[in-house]
Amino acid sequence: MYRLRYFFAFALFSAAAAFMTGCDIPLGTPEERMFKAAKHDYERNMLKLLDKGINPDITDSAGWTPLMWAAAKDNVDTLKLLHLRGGDINHRNKKGETALHVAARWSRLDTIEYLLSIGARPEALDRLGWPPLMWAAMQGRTDVVIALSQGGARMNFKDTNGNTALMMAANRGRTETVKAMLELGVNPLLTNKAGQTAADVARQSKYTELAGLIEQTIKKAPPRKTTGK
Repeated sequence: MYRLRYFFAFALFSAAAAFMTGCDIPLGTPEERMFKAAKHDYERNMLKLLDKGINPDITDSAGWTPLMWAAAKDNVDTLKLLHLRGGDINHRNKKGETALHVAARWSRLDTIEYLLSIGARPEALDRLGWPPLMWAAMQGRTDVVIALSQGGARMNFKDTNGNTALMMAANRGRTETVKAMLELGVNPLLTNKAGQTAADVARQSKYTELAGLIEQTIKKAPPRKTTGK
């Protein structure tokens, strides 16, 4: 009985140690192990799997690659390894999202900065017709918005309804994000297909103070064109 208890205790300890240290993952197919390595930042395991010839751009049922999962989890070291081994940083899943979309939605700043530094496209559109900037602005991820701006994102981009990222932030009452975008020079005079400016959108969503802030910025700034990217 004592030996049996000892055996189970040792087995549990070994399993816990494997999980904590990221040693070899014994269960599942090589492809399943690759996804697990991407999600948990098991860089050493990922290297072994890649050395065995596993395709870095294999996809799961939703069209996600291991690189996209590494981006979602902010596992930059594993993401770097996948990229160096040929992983496509601009691959799209079934929703049309790239790794940059995923990182923006999950507010993974380190990942975003790395992806932009190696050529990820900030203008890529998902199936909703949105670039990563729209998601970041809507969610009030101010640091991500700034990083995308520095990485070449089109700050006055309009979606199919004519809405801009500034309007998305205004609609959700993201005051700090709106302030940052205005400081970055985003045009507050642009209108959507309903003829609304960002201030109009904020007021419609009951964010009266935010609408006033946008209008004060317009009064202080020199005249702008109401069109453009």
